[in-house]
Amino acid sequence: MEKAEFTERNVAWRYLDAVESTEGTEIKEFYDRRWTQSERPSFLHPDRDTLWQIEQSLHSLAAFEAKPDFDPILGRPLNSLRSRLLATAQYLLRTDHTIAWVGQIGFGKTTALSYATGLTLPSDTGRQSVFPTGSGRMTLCEVVIKVAPAFGLAVDCLSVDEVRELVSDMVNGLAKRETGISTEMDRVLRAMAGIHREAVVDNGKKRFVDPLKVMLDAGDKPYDIINRVMARLNLEARTGNTMILSEDKVGGLEWLAGNVAKINSGQHSDFGVPNRITVLLPSKVLAGSPYDISILDTKGIEGTTQRRDLRLQIDDIRTLTVLCSRFNDAPGDKPMALLREVSDTRSDAAERGRLCIVVLPWLDEALGVRGDDGATPTTIEDGYLIREDQALDALSREGLPEVPIYFYNALKENPAVIWKNLNDQIGKLRGRYHDRAQQLAAGADALVNDAHAAASLEARQQISEAIDRFVERKAELPMLVQAAHQNLIEQTRWGTASSIAASMNRRGGWSQFSVHHLLGVGVRADAAARSMKAFIGIDEIVKDLEDQFQHLPDVTQSLAALRDEMKDWEQEFLAQALALGRAAFKPQLDEANDLWRACVERWGGGPGYREAVADMIEEWFKSNEELDGARRAVESGLNQIWRELVLNALIAATRIDVPDNLGDPT
Repeated sequence: MEKAEFTERNVAWRYLDAVESTEGTEIKEFYDRRWTQSERPSFLHPDRDTLWQIEQSLHSLAAFEAKPDFDPILGRPLNSLRSRLLATAQYLLRTDHTIAWVGQIGFGKTTALSYATGLTLPSDTGRQSVFPTGSGRMTLCEVVIKVAPAFGLAVDCLSVDEVRELVSDMVNGLAKRETGISTEMDRVLRAMAGIHREAVVDNGKKRFVDPLKVMLDAGDKPYDIINRVMARLNLEARTGNTMILSEDKVGGLEWLAGNVAKINSGQHSDFGVPNRITVLLPSKVLAGSPYDISILDTKGIEGTTQRRDLRLQIDDIRTLTVLCSRFNDAPGDKPMALLREVSDTRSDAAERGRLCIVVLPWLDEALGVRGDDGATPTTIEDGYLIREDQALDALSREGLPEVPIYFYNALKENPAVIWKNLNDQIGKLRGRYHDRAQQLAAGADALVNDAHAAASLEARQQISEAIDRFVERKAELPMLVQAAHQNLIEQTRWGTASSIAASMNRRGGWSQFSVHHLLGVGVRADAAARSMKAFIGIDEIVKDLEDQFQHLPDVTQSLAALRDEMKDWEQEFLAQALALGRAAFKPQLDEANDLWRACVERWGGGPGYREAVADMIEEWFKSNEELDGARRAVESGLNQIWRELVLNALIAATRIDVPDNLGDPT
């Protein structure tokens, strides 16, 4: 019976009666429940009780609406409650979540996530990560770990044109005596092409000779060298994209480790240059969790933190983003920069528990920290406590949101602790939807049992009129606070020169320094600043209305739900602002031949490259009259999405439908 996919009810019930366990009774009770309004979860679902509460509320609303004496006045608030209950159930029913690890190159995030999830193998020194680790610059691309029926790999490779651009960056960088591409990408391309630096003895001293530099010094043109490297890469034969380990084979982790290492280093003859590696493994291999967890190892941060791939994780409502920091500089420059972006663009990621900082101590660093009295701690735990207090103080001084801070020494500490901390935070992230379900259930109960149609109608009419007055006052956003290109200029001045150069070569399209994304972040930050007072104002209005109509439970519950909805509308408005800014200037930038040519030619021209490029971009934005149309499009677009996503949503949520034959409610 236990091996069967399905079991007959009477057989299962006889078995459970014979067992006579508390769990058996709970199983019978659970499957005796009738689910008619929403999807029934598994008995093993961690939120089955909350989902049952939602189902009961939906059933109650349906029965109330079906009564012969149901007053149509209550139709709109009832439908709003039903819609929000179903949306909450849909979120909770899914148990899939991603834990995205974000950190600076060389900080040990790959090692930490491997040990935390149990993805390690025996080694001469004890344990080692399944994934390539070292002193930094080992993670070539984004790596995703997902649960699947069997061990496997799925690899998304760069296109031939994208690889050619990288080879061009590498060769031209060498020609200009600059760093053309990242160390890890340089290593992969050389491995694939078989063009290695070789050690030679010259006048009794050992030095490395680079075949590419030899070609350049011999007078070969960069274009010809690029063609030779592309031919040696043999991309036409590297067309593989998946590998699956046969079920009858053993040593799945060893198989994964070997093949990931080869693909990541360009030494697997079946695969091209990886852009994303998806690792598939059975659920029993990954550390236990009540949720369906995927792990994302992002590409290490170098230069700007304002990357689209990182932003997608931070804004994803099902993702917990882990910001990694070293112990001695916790909370760390990069986590603080990301938190500053979250704050400036009014993201809800910190408020809703989707961010945390994991501090990665090395050896006994915690015993060397000094407290306010100048003394060092006697225990690791006390050292962690001192550093946590200092890190939180640093966030507070900068006006940044406070987020949970955890400590994890991967080589010394029990991984079960950090893994539990992260799973508990996902539970808290989901807890917001538990709270929403409770609030909505209370609203449904108030509507069914406490609603007085006439009094409710009068209150809702007053609410609608108050909202209409607010919408009339806020029909347009306030004036521009900061031009979008100012964010691009700031990021250029302190970004990584090689990433900026790669972006200039691609007309702003390099993923590690995307001009278009940085402009989008600038528009979002401006939209956040311009709309902040309006969102605060509507929240205060709704709170005042809650106080005014506290004697009408169905009305106050609707108002509480409205305030919650406003937060969702704000995030959608700001997300659309970022997308608008990302696209608005692209047509003009695509045609900015002189700008890109000047920026490319400046590469290799000595110190001050970043400042020179920033100045050229700033001058282009100031002097280019063709951008006036793009700026007007951004302004009109912002006001359009402001009206559609916020003001119109407010009106729709508070509009009252009064039947023609109702008569005077007084």
